[in-house]
Amino acid sequence: MVVESDDGHPVIDLPARPKDTVIWVARRGERGGGALVDAVRKLDIEASGVYAYGAAESREITAVRKLLRSEREIPGVRVQMVGYWRRAVAGD
Repeated sequence: MVVESDDGHPVIDLPARPKDTVIWVARRGERGGGALVDAVRKLDIEASGVYAYGAAESREITAVRKLLRSEREIPGVRVQMVGYWRRAVAGD
């Protein structure tokens, strides 16, 4: 499980099973900047039998979805990513 926080330190206690791994990553700047995508990219993921679920800022989670679908070749029926909000950026 990859979780993003302002400084990469846990902000909540997450229940974990014995084989679970929780990776906290620091948000890059006020608007984010790919730390979540980079952390997912570094994971050793075997596409066979994996179901991926994620919820985050819309642009970040779209990038995670693209990574899992194209680079890791996980079928779309096993990748569910939800954009819960969208950060305002210059030009929006």
